[in-house]
Order: sequence, then structure tokens, then C-alpha cells
Amino acid sequence: MTVPRCAERVEIAGQHERRGQTFVFDHSLDTPWTATEVVLERDGETIERVWLPHTRPDPGRLFAGVLTTVIGGAVTTTALWQVQQGAPLDAEGPFYGLVFGGTAVLVGGALSLTGWSPAAPATLSACADDD
Repeated sequence: MTVPRCAERVEIAGQHERRGQTFVFDHSLDTPWTATEVVLERDGETIERVWLPHTRPDPGRLFAGVLTTVIGGAVTTTALWQVQQGAPLDAEGPFYGLVFGGTAVLVGGALSLTGWSPAAPATLSACADDD
């Protein structure tokens, strides 16, 4: 997001990096059901509000998450199948299959559901007539 020249003061909540007049937000823990809100104020009054829903996933993170979830699901399914075939649950194969497979499903789900960002950068136009 580029800060307009008319902005006298900038306050930002959340992780970000400043590069001159540009702020780069960190969306590594953002989920698809959240959004970024940018509010431009002058003299204590809100003059512009931009709402940016998180609709774009990080492609690498999404791929890794889906792959991890699929592999974890396969390991968990195999362990459950072994138990159904008569293997005791406390046997080495089914037990570790359920532990590691279940963990992989949880980690893969977390990877898939984080790292989402807005589809386009924020543009603030309230000060355009002041430039």
C-alpha cells in the first residue's frame, strides 16, 4: 500500500515492513475468512475506508498444505484399515500411523488455511484532489 502525500501520520496494527512511502503487510497467518481494513483519517475524522477481503492464497503454501493433508489422510486411512483387519490399536504400525497421519492432516490443514492475502493492493484516493 502506498501512503498518500496528504497523510500526516500513519498508524498500523499488525506485521508490516516500511519501504519509503510504501507499506508491505505480512499476511502469513491470515485466513480466507478475514480481511484487511485500511482507514485514512484527517483531523480525527475518517475520510476513507478500504476493506480488502483475503481471497488469494499463497500458491506454494496451499500446494504444500494440500499435499501434506492428502498424505496424512492416506496414512491415517491405512492405519484405520489395519485396525479393522484385526491389528491391535496399540500395535506399532496402526498406532504410529494414526499419530503421524493425524498430525500431518492437522499441519496440512493449517498450512492450507493460512497465508491468504487480498487480491489487489490497497489504493487510497481520498487525497487525490490535494496533490
